[in-house]
Amino acid sequence: MYTNTIGRGNRTVVNGPYTTLENNTITVYPDNEVDAGQTPRRIDEVKSPPHDFFVQFKFPNIWQNRISSGFRIVAAFAPIDDESTLIYLRSYRKGFNFPLLKQLSDYIGSRGNQLVAGQDRRVVQTQEPKRSELYGQEKLNQADRPLILYRQRREELIKNIKHAN
Repeated sequence: MYTNTIGRGNRTVVNGPYTTLENNTITVYPDNEVDAGQTPRRIDEVKSPPHDFFVQFKFPNIWQNRISSGFRIVAAFAPIDDESTLIYLRSYRKGFNFPLLKQLSDYIGSRGNQLVAGQDRRVVQTQEPKRSELYGQEKLNQADRPLILYRQRREELIKNIKHAN
């Protein structure tokens, strides 16, 4: 079993990333590469999406990882209380026309999702501070642009709700 499925433990350089915020949807086109001592390309040097792989977050609670045109994983985050959330995961694949092959793929995909979710769970449960803020004590860098955009838009939406009431 892998001790780390995301990045597989390699040192990684994050170029950019190319990130958009449109219609309450943040889209991130990762452009990572193995660290060989190079300087990461700045956000303004990554001018367009480098490929069709992307990660999206749709406010208020939908996340999509588009791995290829025929494969994506979608997660819906359902808050239970102020500190707990239930995550519903679903995979979508094209090209599985044989029932037995589809069942095998579903089984392997389900186990893989459980493995990754288990790793994410450990990270989330130990995260400090428990509640993130736009201007926290973290030292963010250009690779954190998606996080900054998320926090900015979340703060705007919360202010809009408060002003409407």
